[in-house]
Amino acid sequence: ILYGKTYIAGLMSFIPRFLSEFRECWAIGVVTASTVGYDPMMHPGLRISKFGEPYLNFSYMGVVLSGIIYGYFLRKYDLLLKRCMSDNVPIAKFYSISYFTMTIIEGLFSSAGFYGVYVFFVINVIIYMTGKIFTAFGLVNKQS
Repeated sequence: ILYGKTYIAGLMSFIPRFLSEFRECWAIGVVTASTVGYDPMMHPGLRISKFGEPYLNFSYMGVVLSGIIYGYFLRKYDLLLKRCMSDNVPIAKFYSISYFTMTIIEGLFSSAGFYGVYVFFVINVIIYMTGKIFTAFGLVNKQS
């Protein structure tokens, strides 16, 4: 049982592995390659099933909890999508609401792709700041 070390390494994905001793030891690719006897310097690691990383980190309790969390959010977004469709809300609004949260939830199953949360955040900050700049210089009309 790794007690969440691969998740912490995934959260630190903005730091290159060669700069972080922790990531060099506990990134999911390193852990899976080492577990089966491959050299992590020569092999990028194995991708395990959806519930593989929760199992490696917290055994059966990790599998149960991640399944409950995932199921809860899938149902929540299923209902939200149906409500958006019935109220004629633009589908882009639904995606903007749900994408960030679902990316974090997907990180429970594969911390190797957690960098996507940071990419999504940076892109949205850039878009927000660009909109502020354009509005400040009068390049776009401010909508109410």
